[in-house]
Amino acid sequence: MSQRADTVVKFPIGRVVREHRILIALGATPELAAIDRSAISIRRAIETLRRQQATLNLLAARARKNETPEQHAAAVAKNMRRIYACEAEDRAAGAAAPPASTGARRRLRELVDRLDAEAGDTDDGGSAA
Repeated sequence: MSQRADTVVKFPIGRVVREHRILIALGATPELAAIDRSAISIRRAIETLRRQQATLNLLAARARKNETPEQHAAAVAKNMRRIYACEAEDRAAGAAAPPASTGARRRLRELVDRLDAEAGDTDDGGSAA
């Protein structure tokens, strides 16, 4: 079955909706009809994804319920190893960067003060009075 090129509108929105045939509707432009159809398709896709999410949540709860204490302890230990590794990377990155010198901090403060003055910003973050 061949399609006429002028009856198909393509939307660059990924896998949810790719194209729609334009139905001839009285009083509606072809673009409006295609947009309405794509909105309906996206709404249906979102509903389907929500149902799939609810199913996965139920399956995950059932799997957690059947988990043994040893499996839970192993999962917790694995997660903590990952967290400790990330913290170690952060500490190593922080130690690698030398602290800013007093002169650099002073120049940075002067630059910020000058930019605030040019912008007319008089709020110094202090009291509201």
